[in-house]
Amino acid sequence: MREKLEVLAEGVRAEGWRWVEVAPDFPYGHTFTLRRIASTETAMSEAEQAEHDRLRTEYDALEAEHAGTGEDLSEEVDARLAELETALARIENRPHAYDPDEVARAGAFVSLDYGGTVLVDRGWVRPEDEVVVERGERPSGEDETGGADVERPTASASGASASTTEAPEEEDGIRPLPERLVTELTAHRTLVLRDALAGDPEAPYLAVLHALACKAFYRFGSSSCLEIEAKSTGFATQAPGLNDTSSAKAIVARHQAWAEQMPQAAEALWDTLVGFDHDSRQALFAYCAALTVNGVQEAWNRSPGRLAHADRLAEALGLGRRCARPRAGRPPSSSFVPWGRRVLLKQRSLIFIDRMNVDCRLGNATLAGLLIWDLKIEGAV
Repeated sequence: MREKLEVLAEGVRAEGWRWVEVAPDFPYGHTFTLRRIASTETAMSEAEQAEHDRLRTEYDALEAEHAGTGEDLSEEVDARLAELETALARIENRPHAYDPDEVARAGAFVSLDYGGTVLVDRGWVRPEDEVVVERGERPSGEDETGGADVERPTASASGASASTTEAPEEEDGIRPLPERLVTELTAHRTLVLRDALAGDPEAPYLAVLHALACKAFYRFGSSSCLEIEAKSTGFATQAPGLNDTSSAKAIVARHQAWAEQMPQAAEALWDTLVGFDHDSRQALFAYCAALTVNGVQEAWNRSPGRLAHADRLAEALGLGRRCARPRAGRPPSSSFVPWGRRVLLKQRSLIFIDRMNVDCRLGNATLAGLLIWDLKIEGAV
C-alpha cells in the first residue's frame, strides 16, 4: 500500500513542493504547528462551465419531476441522481493555485481515508522553513509604516552611522533610567493595570481572549502581559483513524477558518480582536478554550480531579452517555468511535481474549468487559 502511495506522491513532488510526506494515516493534530499558505481557486473553463450547467439542469429537472409525487424514487432515477451529484462535485471541487515562492518552502501530505480514497493535503509550511526577517528589516520600498522609501542612516568606513540629521551629543540626550528604578516603576504600573482590569466589565474578556489566541495560533505566543498558560495536549497514544472522526474534522476546519483571519504577526493580534464583532469574539473564545480540554486518561497521569471535571463538562454540554468515560466492564459508547475503529477494537479485544488462555493476570471481570465491548461494537457496525 505504501509503495502505491509513493508512486502517487511522485506526481505531487513534481509540482515543486519542498517536501512530501507519505503515510496510510497521519496522527491527529499533525498540522497544528504548521502554517497553511494562501491559495486561489482556479476558475472553470468555458467547457467545464457548460458541462456543469447541463448537469445541473438535468439534476434540477429530475428532482422537480419526482418531488411532489409522494412516491419513492425508482432505482433508475435514484442511480442517475447519484451519478449527477458525483459529476457535479467533481467539477465544483476546483484545484487551487499557489505562489511558486511559497511552494518552494511548503510541503504536502499524501494519505488515505477509510474508504481508500487518496488524500493530498497541500500547502503546509514547517516552522523551520519560515522566512526569518531580522529585526528592523523591511521589504524594499517600504518604511516603518508601509510607505515609500525614506533616507536611512548608512554605515561609514569607520563603522559609525551617518545620517542627514545629526544625532544629539550623549550629554545633551535623554539618559536611560536605572534598571532598578524601571523595575520599581513598572511594578506600580502592573498594580494599576490589575486594579483597573478588575473593575472593567469588558476589557478582561478581550485580554484573556488575546492571551488564548496568542497560544493557539502563534508558535511563540508571548505577546500578552497576562500570565495565562493555555496548553493544548497532544495525544501520545492515538487510536488509528482519529483524524477521520467527525470531531477531528470539525476542529481542523475551525482552526483553519480562524487562522485565515489572524494577522501574520502576533503583535498585531490585539488590533484584530478589537475589530471583531461580539459574536466573532465569543466564537473565537469558545474555540480557544476548547483547545485546552484534556480528558485523556493515561496510566501515568490519571489526575482524578481533571477526569471528574471532564465528566461534569460532558454533562454541561449535554453529551451524556454519548461521551461517557470508559470504565472497567463498561465499554465506551459506539457513537464517538468511528466505524473502522470499532472493527479494530473488536479484533484487538479478541486478541486479548486469546491471550487470557496463557495470561492468568487477566481476571473474569476483564473478560466480561471485553465481551460486552465486542457486543456493543458488533451491534454498531
